[in-house]
Amino acid sequence: MWKQICFSLFLVYMTSCVSACDTSCTRINGWCGHGGATYTMMDCDKDGVLDPVCSDTNGNFGYIGLSSGCKSKWPKEKCNNQKGQVCNRLKGWCTHAGATYLYQDCDGDGIPDPVCTDLKGNFGIIRSTQKCKSEWPSAICKAQGASRHTCRRINGWCGHGGSTYTLMDCDNDGIPDPVCSDGNGNFGIVKSTNGCHSVWPRASCHTKKGKVCGRPKGWCTHKGSRFMFKDCDGDGIPDPVCTDLNGNLGVVKSKSGCKSGWPNDVCR
Repeated sequence: MWKQICFSLFLVYMTSCVSACDTSCTRINGWCGHGGATYTMMDCDKDGVLDPVCSDTNGNFGYIGLSSGCKSKWPKEKCNNQKGQVCNRLKGWCTHAGATYLYQDCDGDGIPDPVCTDLKGNFGIIRSTQKCKSEWPSAICKAQGASRHTCRRINGWCGHGGSTYTLMDCDNDGIPDPVCSDGNGNFGIVKSTNGCHSVWPRASCHTKKGKVCGRPKGWCTHKGSRFMFKDCDGDGIPDPVCTDLNGNLGVVKSKSGCKSGWPNDVCR
């Protein structure tokens, strides 16, 4: 009888652990370090686990997924998440001085879209709902069912050395906000609930699931490092994440009291 009970509990554990206990593949040394490349993490094989992703200005794309045994797929791969296929980055798109390239669902279909923003406040999207046509320079990013859209990036905002620009809902209204983080531990938001005014440098980000951990001063500033925000502990709150060309990974996890797990952390 005890054997049956133990076996049943084991089955329950394994069933619930199929995705929750899987960790993202490790970034291969030197991977996505070439000129014009942008590294991020995104589920590209529909298993619910974030994959290392690389896109470059020549229109090449690749990822390292669990489904392929953590082998690199490059340079003409496709990203398919659970909602559908992510649009390709067009060759030469978002390559001008001061431009930032990222992925954000800007049409409310659950599929991340290639996004370009620059220091002049221009904004572009390649939408999955528009047959992957480019909109530039006055595109609007709007969440599904939202009455307002993402605030425009203020001219020159988040263009200083050591800063990283991204989009993240930080005022709990379902609309992605322009966000800036730098190596000195400063943090800023252009909030949609605040008339699109900049809050800098001591802003804090509160998502629907809870407060985002701050980036420690000096964290993820070394050569070859890449800083981003991704939910790596499964609580729905984006975490500060650092990865570098040596395959190191660090996460400041909200579930762990905002402690840094550098350099041998895992992302679930």
